[in-house]
Amino acid sequence: MFEEEFMEIQSEIISLCVEYSKELASHIFMYCYMNGENYFFNAIFRIGKETWNVEELEYPEEMLVKFRTLIQNETSRLPVLFEQYKREAPIQYKIHFKSKGNKIELDLKYKKELDLSMNPQVIFDKWLQAVKKKIWII
Repeated sequence: MFEEEFMEIQSEIISLCVEYSKELASHIFMYCYMNGENYFFNAIFRIGKETWNVEELEYPEEMLVKFRTLIQNETSRLPVLFEQYKREAPIQYKIHFKSKGNKIELDLKYKKELDLSMNPQVIFDKWLQAVKKKIWII
C-alpha cells in the first residue's frame, strides 16, 4: 500500500512537470527539499538542445503560480504518507524522468546523509549546472 501511494504521488509530480513543459521535455529533473518548515522545489527541463529551470521557461506569471501551487500540494503529501506508515521521511528528493520509455530514477537523501547547513537553492543550482554541462546525445 505504501509503495503504491508513494508511486502515485511521484507520478502526479512528474505529470505536472510534463504538463508544465508542454510535453516538450525529453528529460525532467525534479528537486524537492523538505525539512520541517523549510521547503524548496524546482525542476530542470531538457527541451531540444536547451536546458531550462522552471523560471527560465518564461511562461506567464499566473501559469508559474498555478504550477508551484499544484506542486506544493502534491509534495506536501509526502511527509504525511511517510508519517502514516511510520517510516523515516527523506529530506531531499531528486527525480529524473526520461520521456523516452517513461523511465524514472529516484534518489532520496535522509538527515544523516545530508549537510543540513547547505542551502537547498545552492544544491539545486549545482545540479542545474551539472545538467547543463552534460553532453547530450540526441
